Amino acid sequence: MAKFSLRRIVSWFTAKPPQKHDLGDYFWALYNEGAYQEAYALLRDIMEKHPKCFDNGDLCILCADLELRVNDDANRAQQLLDRARELGHSVVEYYHNVNGNAMLEAGKYEKAVQDFEQSVTIDPSVSNLTMLAQALSLSNDARAMNVWKQVLGKEPKQLLRAYLYWL
Repeated sequence: MAKFSLRRIVSWFTAKPPQKHDLGDYFWALYNEGAYQEAYALLRDIMEKHPKCFDNGDLCILCADLELRVNDDANRAQQLLDRARELGHSVVEYYHNVNGNAMLEAGKYEKAVQDFEQSVTIDPSVSNLTMLAQALSLSNDARAMNVWKQVLGKEPKQLLRAYLYWL
C-alpha cells in the first residue's frame, strides 16, 4: 500500500510542527500492527474536528480501506471512494486495491477483477496478484489458475508475507 504523509496532513491543523512521535506516527503504528479499529477511531476523530480533511482524496481512500477492515461496510467505503475520485488522489494502485475490495465485499466480482487488474498493472506484487486471483476465482473466470500460478512462482518471502496478510 502506498503510504502518504498523514503527518503532513495533521500538521495543517496543529499550531506547531509535528514532533518525531506525532499523531501520524501513532496512527501508522496502529495500522501496521493491525489495530484497524483504533486507527480508524483516531482518524475519524481528526476528521470530526477538522472536516477540511475530507477535501483530501488520499484520506478518503484510507477511510474507505478502514471502513472495510473495521465495519465490512462496502456501501460507505464506496461513498468514500467516490469522494476520493471527485477530489483526485495520488495513490492510484491503493485506490484500485481498496475499490476492488469494496466490490468483492458487495459481491460485484467482475468489477473487482477490473480494479485488481489495474492494481497488478501498477504493482505486480504477491498481494495484488492474490487479490486478482481471488476475484477471478469468485467470478468463475478460467484465468484464475494462471494468476494463482504466478503467485506461487513468486519469491518465498513474498508468499509468506501474503499468507500472513490473510490470517
